[in-house]
Amino acid sequence: MFKLSLCIPTFNRAEYVRDLLESISNSDNINEHSAKLEVCISDNASSDDTESMIKEFQITHSYINIRYHKNEKNMGPDYNIIKSVEISKGEYCWIVGSDDILREDSLRNVFQEINKSEEEKVILFTRDEYDITMKVRLGERKWAHTLERFEFNTQDRILLSYYLSHVDTLGGVLSFISSIVFNKKKWDSVMEGPSRYIGSGYAHVYKLQKMVYQGIDFIYCNYSNIKCRLGNDSIYENFVQRTMLDFRGYVMLANDVFGSDSILKNDFLKILKREHPELRIINLLTKCKKKEINEIKEHLFQCDYSKDFIEDIISNNYLWRKFILIKKILRKLRKITKYVGLGG
Repeated sequence: MFKLSLCIPTFNRAEYVRDLLESISNSDNINEHSAKLEVCISDNASSDDTESMIKEFQITHSYINIRYHKNEKNMGPDYNIIKSVEISKGEYCWIVGSDDILREDSLRNVFQEINKSEEEKVILFTRDEYDITMKVRLGERKWAHTLERFEFNTQDRILLSYYLSHVDTLGGVLSFISSIVFNKKKWDSVMEGPSRYIGSGYAHVYKLQKMVYQGIDFIYCNYSNIKCRLGNDSIYENFVQRTMLDFRGYVMLANDVFGSDSILKNDFLKILKREHPELRIINLLTKCKKKEINEIKEHLFQCDYSKDFIEDIISNNYLWRKFILIKKILRKLRKITKYVGLGG
């Protein structure tokens, strides 16, 4: 059995996958790690040269164990993420987005974290963010700014509540695949539920959150272990659709995972509120269609947004649209002023 499976779901990203595979081959001590490592690629019926590129890479880099599966047709991203884990045989899995790349020390860091104890665990890292060319580093994205390294067993509900209450963004509750390493046996133990999440964008989060709620060692590592390519979110480019993806998915997750556990459920939903502050909600409600209003309101109320605030935006939609426009103009003016000041 392999110690670690890198699970890569992909679709029509041959060049990006090549970059990712090269980053694996260029990892520190790859010869030391290669016998314990497999790379599992689930291809969602790509029409580009992904398959031929991978076959060529298997020949030129035979010391890397690559398992390649190609779906007969495109089954959507949720299915393909689940499939990439299904075909793996490692004790631990690390789902890596096919447009991201590893740091030179990424594999060393993961093996060190896995080997610190024999307990089954979920490990969460932060990420370095880059532009779409992967040449310009934009900064590090942390999921819980006030926490340093934080280790606990999630059966301790007080510590789980403490962790959730300190998470700033959805990445801290396992939305971003390339930051998460997890025990496959525990993943496989979650049998029910994921099929209803196919198409939600968060089927993998359901599996992971069920693992967390059932009880597992959880390690939040407050350091980056992946280079994330931004500007390539092909699931939903529209702001309203992308934001609604979060609310639909995470409200459903809160109900399905935490059920009647009102404390943890509320802690979980409040992360949505921190992810989407009031200005973002104003932007959402002024851009959405009338037929979407009732669904959005229901989700916002569950996440403890002020009812008066929401109703005011809906009732005075025109004025709030002008407010958003003025904010954008002021933001541009600040940028121009800063540029001119620097130029002077």
